[in-house]
Amino acid sequence: MTVRQVQPSRGAAEARYRDIRIAALEKAEEIASFQLAPLPVRLDLITATAVQAFRNQWDGHPDRRYPWPWTELVDNIRRSEPDRFEVAVWSSDTLCGLAIGRTRTEFCRVDYLEGSPMPDHPLRGKVAIIVSGAAVAYATALGKREVRLMDPIPAVVPHYVDLGFTLASPKGGAPYCWWKII
Repeated sequence: MTVRQVQPSRGAAEARYRDIRIAALEKAEEIASFQLAPLPVRLDLITATAVQAFRNQWDGHPDRRYPWPWTELVDNIRRSEPDRFEVAVWSSDTLCGLAIGRTRTEFCRVDYLEGSPMPDHPLRGKVAIIVSGAAVAYATALGKREVRLMDPIPAVVPHYVDLGFTLASPKGGAPYCWWKII
């Protein structure tokens, strides 16, 4: 008699990875809050509240550099990636950043990362490091060896390099910035 291996249901996988994401975000939030005190920092999943804040505060803002359709991005990645990386970066009631990505066998990737276009948001200049910390915490929880920021905007690559990332430009592929998890 052979034993059939039962694959977890989509709902069970979604719940499992959600718990891991939340624990990783809590850990990254604790570190960011310590480093950025007294600024309040809160990391959360991309909830309906975050999407509404995006629509109210960012969508159509004249200083927005990259008009990524966050509602569609989140919906599309959620449909296909139960183990996805996602984070909404808040300071009090101000949405300061959004990021979402996928995981692969060896790494966690951040496909989209955007800071608030509001010139006076409290975490200006700090969103990338906060998201990077959250991605490292999540990748570590999943046993991944690397974090990748996929297809970065060329103007921000020097900022990512300053944060400790290395630029990779694979032949025939899109560039990415990577950080090895030790």
